[in-house]
Amino acid sequence: MYKWLKDQVMPSKLRQGVSIVDDRNVVQIDVDNPNYHIYEFLNYYAHLPHAPSYAVMLSGEWGIGKTYLIKKVMTGLEHEDVKSIYVSLYGLTSSDQIADAIFRSIYPLLDKKGVAIAGAVGKAVMKYVNISPDFKSDDFLSHSNERLYIFDDLERTSMPLPEALGYINALVEHDACKVVVISNEKVLLDDEANGYQIVKEKLFGRTLVVKSSFHDALEYFVSNIPSNGAKEWCSQNIDLIGDVFLSSDSQNLRVLQQSLWDLGRFFDLLQDAHLEKKQAVEKLFSIFLALSLDYKLGRLSEDDLKSDVMKASWGYAFNKDREPTPMEQTAKRYSDVFAITEQLLSSEVVVQTIAHGLFDSIDVCKCLDASRLFKPEAPEDAWVTIWYKWERTDEEFDTALEVFQTQFSERHFNKVGELLHVFGLMIFLSKNSFVDMEEGHIIRECRLYIDDLVEAEKLEPYPLNPFVEDFSHGAWGGLGFYERDSAEFTEIADYLKTKRQLLQRQSYKRLGYDLLQVMKSDPTQFLRQVVSGASSAEYASVPLLTAVSPVDFIDVFLSMSPSGRNTVVGALKSRYEHVGEHHKLYDELEWLHEVVCCLTSKSSELPRLVKMQVLELHIPQLNSVLPPKTPDCVAS
Repeated sequence: MYKWLKDQVMPSKLRQGVSIVDDRNVVQIDVDNPNYHIYEFLNYYAHLPHAPSYAVMLSGEWGIGKTYLIKKVMTGLEHEDVKSIYVSLYGLTSSDQIADAIFRSIYPLLDKKGVAIAGAVGKAVMKYVNISPDFKSDDFLSHSNERLYIFDDLERTSMPLPEALGYINALVEHDACKVVVISNEKVLLDDEANGYQIVKEKLFGRTLVVKSSFHDALEYFVSNIPSNGAKEWCSQNIDLIGDVFLSSDSQNLRVLQQSLWDLGRFFDLLQDAHLEKKQAVEKLFSIFLALSLDYKLGRLSEDDLKSDVMKASWGYAFNKDREPTPMEQTAKRYSDVFAITEQLLSSEVVVQTIAHGLFDSIDVCKCLDASRLFKPEAPEDAWVTIWYKWERTDEEFDTALEVFQTQFSERHFNKVGELLHVFGLMIFLSKNSFVDMEEGHIIRECRLYIDDLVEAEKLEPYPLNPFVEDFSHGAWGGLGFYERDSAEFTEIADYLKTKRQLLQRQSYKRLGYDLLQVMKSDPTQFLRQVVSGASSAEYASVPLLTAVSPVDFIDVFLSMSPSGRNTVVGALKSRYEHVGEHHKLYDELEWLHEVVCCLTSKSSELPRLVKMQVLELHIPQLNSVLPPKTPDCVAS
């Protein structure tokens, strides 16, 4: 998009425009430049042979490039021996400070730190340039009307606006000076009490509105990046940078310039091995630039930068019934940039670099080294080649198909996501006659494949926390499953899930007895692992205690200290108090009843205080979470 726009307004052969220098053509302005009329008028205004008796207002939004434009005008005028004096009114509190600023602009030596006009060093400098030490800077102006005076940041001055405008008006009317004032005029006009509207009609004979001269400014910004390597990369990828900035839907060139400076610092952190991955670098720098722009534009806060960029890139698409988060809005705004399958930079690095300005090479390189995009290229898996069939030659496809069938026969694949890809591809290959196997036979072969993995103990059990493994979007590794909507795929995927859930249940005994040891050594950690809401509650919804013998549980329980037993009983009460008939832990209630009965039976053998604690404290608490119709336990 940026390249197309550039080609429309900046043809390869620059058409003759206005030159604001002599025949050396140091500053040539294209007639298609959106601010061409400003360059042309200011060139005319500065060369008027007489006092124009009016000032020029140069207006535009903050960051639009007003100061950049006027500096370019000043450069051109300097080559024509037209002197210009630039003064920022930002923070100035009186007209005397304006006069001093003008004087310092004419004699920069007086602007050095520690040199005051009224001081001894200042007077020595003034004597050197043949100015009386008793000279007042304001007296100088009546002798300097051949210069072009430029006053920037009018809306940011700290003095009363009438005083600043009165001073400028005196220059125009009494000292016959040519004056250009730069401001965001909208801010001045919005304040009806400052009197600007009245003065404007008398003082300003022409108001020029600056538009974003993006193409011109971008090339200038790139040329001024301190890092030579970053400068070269940006020059070669200027269209890419242009596309990202256009996607921002902002005209704030100051923010673009600051973001490019940060990009230069970021570039210098990368190693040669990273820079060799050209496509990965383009994606990385595009993401960095987009996040930097939106952060500096106030669209993203520091907390927003901590969000998972990759999840934001697809999160809103599946949750359109709510307002998008700021990061999701950014991902949508730069949709091409955020079409990613992994988060290249950690949230910590994003915050460090963009929000804090801290560029740490070790942290950045650690992220990139862990990224698939920056890892050394490995031979493409056969199933991946088949998946990309439209982008591979017949020879590549046929070779991959032969390898793929051999790997299938040898049970080469065992990662769950990869298995689903393989099964989907087998269905596709069968339906399209790439393999000599009927669809019904494909289902039997895939089920047999799963059974062989189970027998070889190579199939991953179903995770205790199902949210850590989500195939609900029909994809894995950034690629969608072939035939994922077919009945054959659904049947095979369900069979795979059933077998993995069976393996999960078979792991309950080992995990349950491991948990029993945790209960004995650290009752508080036991509570954290079995009660929902705790940060480490990995077993909160997993009924693995059913695999633990109630007798073994009671033996460990009674060996604990009184406070430890209290913690365990509190944990069990919290675990079961909201368990209904359809809850995942419902089957554990029968186990809990057996524990209570076992404990009741053993109570007669216990020391007096332990027996009292068990019968009067522990058993009543455990009984309180059992279903009402549970039979009572009788002590032996």
